[in-house]
Amino acid sequence: MSGANPDAIRFDDGSGKLYAFNGKTNNISVFDAATMALKATIAVGGKPEFAVTDGKRIYVNIVDKGELAVIDIAGDRQVARWPLGGCEEPTGLALDAAHQRLFSACQNGVLAITDASNGKAVARAAIGQHFDAVVFDAASANVFSSNGDGTLSVIHQDDADHYAKAVTL
Repeated sequence: MSGANPDAIRFDDGSGKLYAFNGKTNNISVFDAATMALKATIAVGGKPEFAVTDGKRIYVNIVDKGELAVIDIAGDRQVARWPLGGCEEPTGLALDAAHQRLFSACQNGVLAITDASNGKAVARAAIGQHFDAVVFDAASANVFSSNGDGTLSVIHQDDADHYAKAVTL
């Protein structure tokens, strides 16, 4: 294997590739899922955490840099790195594919909302503490953050650029 301490994996159905996000070696190992042959190793300049895909690109939080890395699936290469201003240690990541919005859950209690087409910051919202996962539900237009403090933050998407104040359950 080309990396150490994989923290997440992601299968891309369209390409048949399996991506392993390696925290200790700051890279992504790309495998042919059918044969498990190593196809590529992609350096991302920091510790990759969770990732999502839109079928053409993979977006991955770089936890130690407060950034998002963008990977081109066809070429298995990094094509962009976007800073997540005001976001410390992003872990959880979700995607609203219809509106091209990324939701990064940050350890400083912030949900960073980013335009997936250009990396521009769209909005920030307060969430609970000590979380690890975030999910977007397109049917309800809600973003859910499960928090280690025993709470669940729910943020409603009014439209692609506007989000209601979080409700904490």
